[in-house]
Amino acid sequence: MKECFKDKVVLCTGAAQGIGLATAQEFAKAGAKVILSDVLDMDAQVKELTDAEFSAVSYKCDVSSPEQVENMINWIVEKYGRLDCGFNNAGVQTPQRPMAEITYEEFDKTVAVDLKGVWNCMKYEIIQMLKQPEKGCIVNTSSQGGITGFPGQAAYIACKHAIIGLTRTASIDYASEGIRINAVLPGVILTPMAKDIIK
Repeated sequence: MKECFKDKVVLCTGAAQGIGLATAQEFAKAGAKVILSDVLDMDAQVKELTDAEFSAVSYKCDVSSPEQVENMINWIVEKYGRLDCGFNNAGVQTPQRPMAEITYEEFDKTVAVDLKGVWNCMKYEIIQMLKQPEKGCIVNTSSQGGITGFPGQAAYIACKHAIIGLTRTASIDYASEGIRINAVLPGVILTPMAKDIIK
């Protein structure tokens, strides 16, 4: 693979498995210095990449915590001097049930990770990128459900809709500063999270 991201510093959240891990692996193969972030252990995933002589490190972070996210971005900058790309992908899903049966605790947890987590990451990524001569780019994971609906996942789908609005607005706010902000909207991919819905 052509090293089109050679020496770029890339943060991937939700990188222990699924879309986040696959994306981190592709960034590494493209020559990037990849930071895999998750609340789960990632030693095996990082070892697989470093054994193949790719540049990868892990950083445990709960993206729902502004303090943890700020500390993570500061750590990345201390280690690498900059942040070129943020892939904000960490997410959880609500237990599968109709909207009125979702508990407040389940709703709050989903919003805290799936929406506030993206907000937190974008905030500190942007603050850092504004300081850099070469700004950077941000990609947020929404979902095909972010423009439609999905039965039994009202809280999750609401967050994915909100990510699109957040992405569109932030992209306008910072386009003149040279920061590119986009979202991807995957369909159903057979990740561990998707398997929990369809089993």
